[in-house]
Amino acid sequence: SIKWKAVAKIAGFKKKKRGTLYEGTLFGDAPSLKGLAIDDDELLEPIDESDNFATPHVAADANGNAMVIWVDDVDPRQDAVDPDLFYALWDGTGFSTARTGVQPNQAGEMDPVVAFDNLGNAFAVWTQNKVPLGLTPTLTEALISLDIYYARWDGQTGRGSDPRPITNDSLPDGQVSLSFDTEGNGLALWVHCLDADLLTRNDWEIHYAVWDPVAQSWSDPAPVSHNSAADYDVTVAH
Repeated sequence: SIKWKAVAKIAGFKKKKRGTLYEGTLFGDAPSLKGLAIDDDELLEPIDESDNFATPHVAADANGNAMVIWVDDVDPRQDAVDPDLFYALWDGTGFSTARTGVQPNQAGEMDPVVAFDNLGNAFAVWTQNKVPLGLTPTLTEALISLDIYYARWDGQTGRGSDPRPITNDSLPDGQVSLSFDTEGNGLALWVHCLDADLLTRNDWEIHYAVWDPVAQSWSDPAPVSHNSAADYDVTVAH
């Protein structure tokens, strides 16, 4: 029988403090606004920890290498929200030192997902708020600026691309899922809200985009569902 190895730390990875940033998702049974610098009764309380880790996601390639990606809020005080994506690589024996996954900014990244293509390249997708959280956006400004972004890590060079948007609209997008087939074709699905009010759940729809390995680009977003029901908790696999 297969036995699991004992749990080891990943570059200071530690238990998430309950009630702090990024607990839950913006789309689901109980919509949460934690992590957005807005006037809301669910905002986090200031904490004394130097940093805060949350929402890790891990994927492996065909050769036993793996990548884990997570949100790291380097200054999780309520008046200094500064979440960035970090990643670490597994080579079969241990994890590398944690590295910054995207360019440090004040945009606010959340819910990252990672997947490998057929050539051993890793793709990360996540929800990003285009409005810097330090500007204290209004609720509407924060929601309509939520888009899906991605970055590609080259398995040969070990270098990652700059973050680029998959969506670029004025409506909330989030809870993205990602998968690749054996030919390197990628499929991303996410929840798209038809207005800026997450409490009107009957307008939550599933949208998707396809990664073309030849053109090295994503297709324009298109709807999977279009109905009067709340569609969320999306997952995709090949």
